[in-house]
Amino acid sequence: MATSNHIIHRVVFHIEIPRRSMAKKVQDEVSRHFEEVLLKQLNQLLDHIDFPGHVLIDKLNLDLGTATLENIHTGLPAILNKALQEVIYPQSIPDTDTAEISVLKLTEDQKAFRVFCHFLQTGSLPWYAVANSYWLQQEDEWLIPISKVMVDNIAAKRQLLDLINNTPIALSRLFMQFGQAFIKKLVAVLLGVAVDEVQQYIERTLKLILTMQQGEVLISADEVKASLLFFEKLLLTITLLTGKQDLAFMPPLQKWMVAIGDTVNYTTINPIQIAADLVRSAGITQTSSSGELPKISPSGVDEAFGLDKPSKINKSAKQETPGEDDTQGIYVGQAGLVILHPFLEYFFKDFGLLQNNDFVDEPARQLAANLLHYLATGNTNSFEHDLQFEKFLCNWPLSKPIDRLLTIPDGMLTEADGMLRTVIKYWKSLKNTSPDGLREAFLQRSGKLLEQENPARIIIEKKDMDILLGTLPWGLGVIKLPWISEPFYVEWA
Repeated sequence: MATSNHIIHRVVFHIEIPRRSMAKKVQDEVSRHFEEVLLKQLNQLLDHIDFPGHVLIDKLNLDLGTATLENIHTGLPAILNKALQEVIYPQSIPDTDTAEISVLKLTEDQKAFRVFCHFLQTGSLPWYAVANSYWLQQEDEWLIPISKVMVDNIAAKRQLLDLINNTPIALSRLFMQFGQAFIKKLVAVLLGVAVDEVQQYIERTLKLILTMQQGEVLISADEVKASLLFFEKLLLTITLLTGKQDLAFMPPLQKWMVAIGDTVNYTTINPIQIAADLVRSAGITQTSSSGELPKISPSGVDEAFGLDKPSKINKSAKQETPGEDDTQGIYVGQAGLVILHPFLEYFFKDFGLLQNNDFVDEPARQLAANLLHYLATGNTNSFEHDLQFEKFLCNWPLSKPIDRLLTIPDGMLTEADGMLRTVIKYWKSLKNTSPDGLREAFLQRSGKLLEQENPARIIIEKKDMDILLGTLPWGLGVIKLPWISEPFYVEWA
């Protein structure tokens, strides 16, 4: 049987012992056995489960009773195997409430749809998503699996429309992370129409808006372009909020345009907020163009997705949404950026991004986060889920959307590479290392960010070449950046 990739989010052992003096020894022995033996056994057990697609087990609690560690180590594989069989094939197990189990069985496309919704809501990936998957790096690739799920699935369309309607941050993130060409295709799938039909609707409506706009003074081609982009985004937002192509919003739009006059700068107005206000003013209800999106209960969503309900579920157990328990920390990339901390203030000041020990405005803070990502990876326009630590370093709330589509001037990119060469020059042990070599060896490290601790702490994975950290000319244990009120700790574990 071919092996598959298995992801374990968290394992917790709760052990009661008769004497405090035994605690450290037992802890070390359990940890060693888990890493050296149990993980391999668990991997083999999972490999032998014959199930197409993905199985997401949110929680699996095992009570091992009272026994010696030796007996527990010997008997645990059989206990695990029985528990996993009960999860995967619940129809063969009597219905009881003795176990705490939550399981979903998904196709590849259904999993991708869940990842997409989670990303829109949080800006991060759920624990079961592999961050370096090709489809998570390419904008067009996102649409392929989620379109397959929604084409004939009313429940999926309703779930996404409800998310967009009820979670303003999800709508903002959609427009900040994906281009309008992507959003047009998404709208077409949601409405069950061709992309050309969406484009024709936008063009027809834009003509009406331009007629209403005749009294305004657009003195340059750039202003005309900004105006058209603003109204196209506004139309797409209204369509997403209402689930249909509707001109009922035109009267309140005309009133709004009269109220703002002819001196408006469309690059400074948020079309998402305007769209929400227009929808409320027009009293448009959320339906599809054909009225095929009725309200669906959560159980209806499960059935439409083909999600099996396990026979053993502790209904009093709290459903934990991965990523929401901030006290446990979050896993981040590019944690090695802490190495650059002595250079960051001057780097940002040179570009005019800092003033009075803080960023001059939100666009400057977002640009700084994207610059940090380039420093660590050499990439631009990466998705927000890969910029969590960069957001932290720029004091940008982790849950707040960040603009992926902004353009970093070539001069800034050149200066960023130059700064890495300066770091290499001072860190003499690196000798002839290139900027990309520094990125791969040290900056692109995984880490665990404990933002809720006071002070915050970042734990960074350790590798063999870390012996060179002993020759670093500056310290890493405690880092203070002027635009962050409190210092944070670094543990290069």
